Amino acid sequence: MTQQQLHCPSCSAPVPAEDINITRMVAKCSQCHTVFSFESEFSATNAPVYSKPEILMPVGIEVLRLLSEVQIEISWRKTSSKFFILFTVIWNAIILPVSIATIISGEWQILLFLSLHFSVGLVLLYVTLTTLLNTTYITVSSRRLVVEHKPLWLPFHPDQDIASFLVKQLYAVKYEQGKTNGRPVYAYSLHVLLKSGQDVKLLKGLKTAEQAQYIEQEIERFLKISDEVVEGEYR
Repeated sequence: MTQQQLHCPSCSAPVPAEDINITRMVAKCSQCHTVFSFESEFSATNAPVYSKPEILMPVGIEVLRLLSEVQIEISWRKTSSKFFILFTVIWNAIILPVSIATIISGEWQILLFLSLHFSVGLVLLYVTLTTLLNTTYITVSSRRLVVEHKPLWLPFHPDQDIASFLVKQLYAVKYEQGKTNGRPVYAYSLHVLLKSGQDVKLLKGLKTAEQAQYIEQEIERFLKISDEVVEGEYR
C-alpha cells in the first residue's frame, strides 16, 4: 500500500501529520502558514465499496484517523459482556465463605478439596479486573496491524502484530461464551484471514456484533480491502 504525502497548495511544502486535521479534512502549512482543505484529494471515490451497510461507532470504542494510520481504542469495561463478571461474583461469593468456615473449623481435608475451586476463583477475579481496567489499542498502518492490551496482561487475549500486506479479509464470529440458567450467552470475536489461508483471532469477548463489525469496517477501509463473505462469518 502506497503512503500519501500531503503538500501545501501554495508553496508545495510537505505537511507533517501533526498539522493535519483528518476529521475536518483541513491542514496548515508550517512553512507559509496557509490553511487549506484537502477533501478533494482524498474523496470517497477512492474508498472500497462495502457490501454491508455503514456501521456507526459503538459505545466504548474510539477512533483516531490519520493519513498514515488509524488508531482504535476499545474500553473493555464498556464493550465486554457482563456475563463473565456476574459469573465471577457468584463463584467467589460461594467459595469464599465456605473456605473461611472450613479454615475456622479446621477441616483441612475439605480445604484441600476446595483449594482448586479457590484457585479458579482467583483466576476469574484477575480476568474480571482486566475487563474492568484494560483498554485494547489497535494501530493500523500501511505496514503493520498491531493489537495491544494494557495495562494488565490479558489471559487468552495475546497481543498481535501482523504485516498489513498479509491481510486478506476480516470477519466477525458469534460464539457461545457460557450459559446462564441453562441458556447460552453469546459474545463476538474478530478474525483476520491471511492471504496464506491462516486464520488469526484478533479479538474476542465483544458484547455486540456491531462492535466487532465496526472494527472490521474501519480496518478494511483503511487498508482498502473490499468486504467479502467468509465462511463462518456472522453477518
